[in-house]
Amino acid sequence: MSRETPPDFAGMLTEVGVDGNTADPTASVGDSRFSRSDRSMEMVAQPQLVAEVTLESKIGDGETTEVHLGTQRSMRRKVAVRKVHQHHGTAAAPGHVLSEAWMLGAFEHANILPVYAVTKDADGLPLVMMKAIETEPWTAVLETPEHPLGCPRNADPLAFNVQRMILVCSALEHAHHRGCIHRDVKPDNVLIGRDGSVYLHGWDLAVALEVDPMGRFPLAADQTQIAGTPAYMAPEMATRNAAELGPTTDVYLVGASLHEVVTGLPRHIGENVFDAFYSAV
Repeated sequence: MSRETPPDFAGMLTEVGVDGNTADPTASVGDSRFSRSDRSMEMVAQPQLVAEVTLESKIGDGETTEVHLGTQRSMRRKVAVRKVHQHHGTAAAPGHVLSEAWMLGAFEHANILPVYAVTKDADGLPLVMMKAIETEPWTAVLETPEHPLGCPRNADPLAFNVQRMILVCSALEHAHHRGCIHRDVKPDNVLIGRDGSVYLHGWDLAVALEVDPMGRFPLAADQTQIAGTPAYMAPEMATRNAAELGPTTDVYLVGASLHEVVTGLPRHIGENVFDAFYSAV
């Protein structure tokens, strides 16, 4: 393959607002293209529950969404609440927030953070209540020697971290049995709890392999734009080959993540995002 940047690579990134020369190859790009049914649109416009949560301090911030600590009043418990970003939300953001919540609501696994409820704020925008737990991204743990959540001194680091990766695989197997794939598995999307628990996070790019009768989930076959993290991408992701998206895509991402655990470097490296694409292809 020529080292001259192909126009389609530049165009794919432009479609999702990414500058290939300056973007971080380890950052997620794109979103899940979503064609909704009429019933799903009704659910987006009118979340079923009236707000029963009190928002408190902000604990997370993304491009279009933010996460607050909150109190679910009916249960008298602390929850993490995901909502559309106050200043940077887009017209598509409410649908994406609900889609991810519905997908997580279909899972019941110890290594996937559970969704407790979906409600709405005063503006009718969705609020997603999830389990609140203190966590650190696995990337931060791996990069910090002597991290309290890292490998104990009397344990073999490789064996210890492979056991954590096995828990990630268990979460993925559960999702695959329910017809969904993650598409953005990487150490930064694995959360380590203060008790050493492991959670596969970052399901906003997840898609379904079969049509959901209620139109809740984006479909893999509909994905026409680039989405994922270039430094870890499987070949079919870098070439936008939606027909080849499947469980093996996540298997590749697990291997790319394990590569970083073992070597300290992402699978696809280079000076910019284009180099990562070339490596993936």
